[in-house]
Amino acid sequence: MESDPEQVLNVRLDVEFNSDLPYFNFDTDLHPSAMCRAFAKEDWTKEYFNNLKSAHQTHYEQMGNMHGSVEIDGTIHQLELQAFRDHSYGMKLSITE
Repeated sequence: MESDPEQVLNVRLDVEFNSDLPYFNFDTDLHPSAMCRAFAKEDWTKEYFNNLKSAHQTHYEQMGNMHGSVEIDGTIHQLELQAFRDHSYGMKLSITE
């Protein structure tokens, strides 16, 4: 497989994510000093702050577990994995220059 990157495999993934842990919301849970350090390293121009305002997005992350199975060319493998999920949404995906 690794020796032939052009090889096509039939894959079926059937998994479920579960977590009892709270999610981390970067808008409300990020420590202010981390943001202050990041802002302090930038040139403070009107364009910079306008870009920040227009490109704002909400982002959250959560640790948990994923269990299920993956079938690769007819061979089924059971999965029990630690997992991480994250999600972002907003007006823009990134700040453009």
